Amino acid sequence: MKEWKWMRSNGDSAVILLHAYTGNPNNLTALARAINRLGMDVLLPLLPGHGTRQVRDLLSASFSDYQKCVDQAYQLLKDSGKKWIAVGGLSLGGLLSLDALTRLDLDACLSMAAPLGEASLKLDGLIHYFQNLAHQMACFDIQDEEIEEYLIKLMPDENELVRRLTLSSRPIFIAQGAKDELLCSDRVREVIKTFPNDELDFHWYPNSPHILTAGPDRMVMREDIKRFLLDNKKGH
Repeated sequence: MKEWKWMRSNGDSAVILLHAYTGNPNNLTALARAINRLGMDVLLPLLPGHGTRQVRDLLSASFSDYQKCVDQAYQLLKDSGKKWIAVGGLSLGGLLSLDALTRLDLDACLSMAAPLGEASLKLDGLIHYFQNLAHQMACFDIQDEEIEEYLIKLMPDENELVRRLTLSSRPIFIAQGAKDELLCSDRVREVIKTFPNDELDFHWYPNSPHILTAGPDRMVMREDIKRFLLDNKKGH
């Protein structure tokens, strides 16, 4: 856990922030600081398989490994006395956040550019991105088919995920960029329409690519997220 970041506060609320696939906690520092200034702890775990220079380490981690990491972060905050806990994340982190909302006693969820099922992926773009990353790390023996198979395995059954989400009454913040180069934005939007409407706070950012936290709408999104967290913390 030495690579984890924990921004502490004097309050009894906290947010778990989960980074994107191939990323790390540093990618979410600006958003984490903004949330921390609201008087909330922010815990930023390093997902399994990340934080090394070995691409094979990424391919060795499973979705269940990621789930265990999220569970560990949640328990750490509970054990520290936090009474109100939200979870959020970018891309894979957003997907893990939605999944966690259906499994843990969380108070809110914020999901940014989450892939929702295999049909939401632009596989050609993802494979190209992954191969570039592998070459940067001097790993030239990974085939496109291996990458595609692995990426698909990471995707949960979107119908099952939506079914589980309909059983949750917790607030959900969803952010999606219209210029997402790795996800089929329209497909994601269609899936989101099937989410429970009463607690859904959906935000469409017309100028943003996949990495919403670095896109041109990032400041607007940051304010939207802060408002969402404060509004849902009020009743606690």
